Amino acid sequence: MSQRDTLVHLFAGGCGGTVGAILTCPLEVVKTRLQSSSITLYVSEMQLSTVNGASVARVSPPGPLHCLKMIMEKEGPRSLFRGLGPNLVGVAPSR
Repeated sequence: MSQRDTLVHLFAGGCGGTVGAILTCPLEVVKTRLQSSSITLYVSEMQLSTVNGASVARVSPPGPLHCLKMIMEKEGPRSLFRGLGPNLVGVAPSR
């Protein structure tokens, strides 16, 4: 392989990695929020049922779409790309 081919492959890998990081960044933000945030931050509905006369709250964990909706409403679309900068710095050397 010639030096030109090596440089073309290096550039193509860097571009592909950059596009991949940009496209998957919102998914990573939602995943991280679901893993680390308290459930009560995103839960907007609670079902009450009675068990032996006592009232019990059942809380279902938020889904990814609900989390995405809450992020968009409360923080705006730019917040879906938090942490993208360090990812992009590391993309070219790793790809």
